[in-house]
Amino acid sequence: MTLAPPAARPPRGGPGTNKELVQPVSYPQHLSTAQERIAHLFWTEVVIKKGRDEIKWTMVEQSHPEEVLEERMGIGLHGMDLHHLPKDTTFAWMLLHIMFPDYRQKLEKINACIESSNMEEGREDK
Repeated sequence: MTLAPPAARPPRGGPGTNKELVQPVSYPQHLSTAQERIAHLFWTEVVIKKGRDEIKWTMVEQSHPEEVLEERMGIGLHGMDLHHLPKDTTFAWMLLHIMFPDYRQKLEKINACIESSNMEEGREDK
């Protein structure tokens, strides 16, 4: 086995390693490049095929139909400030809030029934 002279040998690392080195890209640069590439796709039709099935859509910048937004307004916990509740009762308050939207009225009704039952049995309010 004979070795080629140093000038004729490819650089270490095999073929394709003599390409220009690419400088590392910061996250903001990478994000900006991705956003530019996506912006070039707006209002173009995209087609995906699998077998005989085909899906087509047009890529738009943003779409927020009003009826969907109104539909989702009731989703989630509203009217509760969970950060000011004692940590050991937060889950119980969330459960009551989710299961019974009118939980305050239900609690008042339960408390009234308990007081009434206690009065009938002659117990003192604790």
